[in-house]
Amino acid sequence: MAYSLEKKAELHSALARNMERMFFSGRYSDLVVRCGAMQWRVHKAVLCPQCPFFERACDGTFKEAEEGVITLQDDEPFAVQCMLHFLYFATYSDDYHWIDAGPDYDDENVSEDVAELSEGEGVIEQLPPMLINVHVYVLADKYDIPHLGKIAARKFEERASNNPFSEDFAKAAVMVYTAAVDRDRELRTIVVSVANDIAHNFGKTTIGEVFRKVASTIPALGSDLWQNLAEFNEMGAAEYNHSRCPKGCGWFLPLTSIAEGSEGKLVCMKCSTASEKGEWIATEVDAEGLTREEAWLEIVKFA
Repeated sequence: MAYSLEKKAELHSALARNMERMFFSGRYSDLVVRCGAMQWRVHKAVLCPQCPFFERACDGTFKEAEEGVITLQDDEPFAVQCMLHFLYFATYSDDYHWIDAGPDYDDENVSEDVAELSEGEGVIEQLPPMLINVHVYVLADKYDIPHLGKIAARKFEERASNNPFSEDFAKAAVMVYTAAVDRDRELRTIVVSVANDIAHNFGKTTIGEVFRKVASTIPALGSDLWQNLAEFNEMGAAEYNHSRCPKGCGWFLPLTSIAEGSEGKLVCMKCSTASEKGEWIATEVDAEGLTREEAWLEIVKFA
């Protein structure tokens, strides 16, 4: 039976509403997922077809299958919440205000930044969105949910690109290089790419010092930054169109604006010395007077 686009949209909307009622009410639940002090009443028919881990746990002879309770010992609770939300709605939100922990939370005790269990087991602080997305990426790999990993990577890239001068970005870089299983290097590529885009400004911000310490203590991150630098140098870049005085006085100017002296040499207007044009070209810098190597040293030099 063929449906019109309008009818399909209506059916999808009805299905989404039903899934929402199931997820947030816990009605007809036949499985409990616990993580830390949080728990959710969920449905095997939703989780198992999408996640091999839940399928094995529910179909096998494990105690989880008999008791109907699965405990995720070492995972981040809010990341688990995002994973479960994805399995019901094919997406998730990493916003601070999105803290619903399922039907076992007392809504009156939910504030903007923390969620309190109705059973009084304490307060759970939510991680910043950038870090949540890294945790979700880790879970997607751990529990074999590839599309969730793709969404987590995209959300992480958006957060990192929009707020690269934050301490969260430095913390996320640490986690990406020390905790995340990044077989396809997707998150590592994002970290290096974002760092590359803002390299010249790291020296002007307090986060620059934090990131330098991060890069100096994680060899893989430092290696990737230098590899990116090497590739960048091979490609060249239009913004490196200034030259610095070869004699070391620090003066720099666009090469085409440097005065020509006797014998075709170019004269520095600060120290008045003349140098061959090739020497000026060899000291190619950006509009802030930094070579490519110096710009990257602002990030990866040892503290």
